Amino acid sequence: MDDNYIKNLLKQTFDSYKIIKGLKDKPGDLITIKEELGKIQGFLQVAMNKIVKSENVSDSVTEFLDAARSYLTDYSFYHEIGAVSKLYSEDPHRIKGIRLAILSALEKSSLIPKISDLMQNL
Repeated sequence: MDDNYIKNLLKQTFDSYKIIKGLKDKPGDLITIKEELGKIQGFLQVAMNKIVKSENVSDSVTEFLDAARSYLTDYSFYHEIGAVSKLYSEDPHRIKGIRLAILSALEKSSLIPKISDLMQNL
């Protein structure tokens, strides 16, 4: 397994999470949320594929894979983002609601701590 490549993917995932977390719920933030969410999902999928091919079965890798699969399977926000974009793209309360739901899903699935742990262990 190319640890540096995986570590870079995880860092980019974490950076996208921090961008979403740091938004101030202004008009135009839905575009940023959608872009960063797409990056998170893409980076996670590529990292998972690389790790599975490497057959690394350490505890931190297994925990990351479980959390990533759970997140990708259980959470999708594109429908909600599309609905809010059409009607309420300027409403800071709606933007905040979507943003907080995404952050909650990332944290509820324990994905963010698992990413941090795996980055330290690689």
